[in-house]
Amino acid sequence: MYPELRSALFVQANLVMLDVLALLILLAGMALVYRSFREKYLVPWMSGWAVYTGAKILLALGMFHQGPSLWTGLGRIVFPAAVGLLSAAVLYYVRQSQLLLPVAIASGLAMILAGAEMPLPSWSPVLGLLYAFVWRFGLWIAVFALIRHFQGRLSAGSWTLAVMLLLLHLDRGPLQHIIANYRLPLDLVVDLLLGVGMTIMVFDDSRAQIERMNALNRISRVISDSDDFEPVADAALGELMRSCGAKAAWFRALKDEKLQIVVQRGLDESATRQLRDIDQNSSKSGRALREGEVTLLRIEDVPPEDCALLRQLGFHHLMVVPVIGKNAPIGVLVLGQGGARSYSEDEKNFLKSAASGWCCNPARRCCPEAALPGRNARIALKPRPPPIRTPVSAATAWFRPRPIPDATPRAAECT
Repeated sequence: MYPELRSALFVQANLVMLDVLALLILLAGMALVYRSFREKYLVPWMSGWAVYTGAKILLALGMFHQGPSLWTGLGRIVFPAAVGLLSAAVLYYVRQSQLLLPVAIASGLAMILAGAEMPLPSWSPVLGLLYAFVWRFGLWIAVFALIRHFQGRLSAGSWTLAVMLLLLHLDRGPLQHIIANYRLPLDLVVDLLLGVGMTIMVFDDSRAQIERMNALNRISRVISDSDDFEPVADAALGELMRSCGAKAAWFRALKDEKLQIVVQRGLDESATRQLRDIDQNSSKSGRALREGEVTLLRIEDVPPEDCALLRQLGFHHLMVVPVIGKNAPIGVLVLGQGGARSYSEDEKNFLKSAASGWCCNPARRCCPEAALPGRNARIALKPRPPPIRTPVSAATAWFRPRPIPDATPRAAECT
C-alpha cells in the first residue's frame, strides 16, 4: 500500500473515531441533563441521538469499501429514523405535536427509498435525489417551527440548534473532501454544536423559570409591604415589562361596561387620556376578558382612532392578559411590545399567575379610590396563599398512637 494512501486512511479512521466518541460523550451528558430536569422532549432527543450514532458507525464502516456496500445501505436506512426522532424532539419542545405526522411520513418514506436503492443500483441517481429531499423535508418542518417559536427572542442555544440541524448531511464518500475544502472535520463540529445547542436550551429554560418565580416573589413582597394601590400596581407592571421586554404596560378595570385605564407605566399623559376608555362588548380586549385567555392583539385589529397613536408610540402588538376573580371578571393587563415576538406556553402561564395576584378582592383591588386605608387595604391587596402541607405534619400522621381495644386505662395512658 502506498504511504500516501495509508496516511489518508489513518487520518480518516481517526476522524471517524473522534466523531463517534464525541457522540457517545454527548449522549451520556444528555442523559445526566435528563436525570436532573426530567424534560419529556429529551426522551426522543436521546433516542434519536443514539440512532444517529449508530448510523454514523454504519456509514463509517461503509467508507472503507470501494463502491456500494451493505454497511452504507444500512446506514442510509437508519439515518432518516434518527433525523425523524431529533425532529420529533424539537416539535415536542415547541409544542407543535400536530406536525409529528408529516415528519413521521417523511422519515418512513426516506427509509423505504434507501431500502429500494440497494437492489436497484440502476435507479440510484433518481432514488438518491428523492431520498436527499425527503429526509430533509421533516427536518425543515422542525427547524421552521423552532424559528417561529423563538421569533423576537435572543437565545444562543435555539439558533445554534436550528443552524446545526440545517447542516446535517449524509456523505457516501470518504471524508478527504472535508479536510481538503474546509481544513476542519465538519462532521465533528456539527455534532458537537448540535448537542451543545440542545443543552443550552435546557439550561436557558430552567433559568427563565427561575427568573419568573423570582418576579412573582418580588410582586408578592411589594404587596405584603405596601398599604397603597399605586406602589403595588407600579411594581407589578414593572416586573411584567422587565420579564417580557415590553415597552409599556397598563391595567384596565371593568366598570359600567367599560374597560378603563386605572394605572399605567410607559405611556405619556396624552396617550393615556386617548386610550383611557374602551367598550367591553365590542373591543378585542373585552373579548379576551370574556374568554379568559391570554390574547395577542395586532395593532391592525385595534380601532382606527387608536391604531395611529399606537403605531406612533412604536408598538407592534399588544398582549392582553385577562384578570378574573372568583365570581366575576375584573379587567385586563395589557403589555405593549415594540417588535414581532412569539410567546411560549410557559410565558402565558406566568402572565396568568401574575394576574391572579389581583384577584383576591375585586372590589378593592381594581380601583385605587376604592382601596381601604391602613391594614384593610394591605389585606385586600395581598393574594391568598394556597394551603401548605409540610412534610413533618404529613409524616407525624403515621406515628399517631392508636387506641388498643382490650387495653386497660393504665396501659392506654402509658401508650
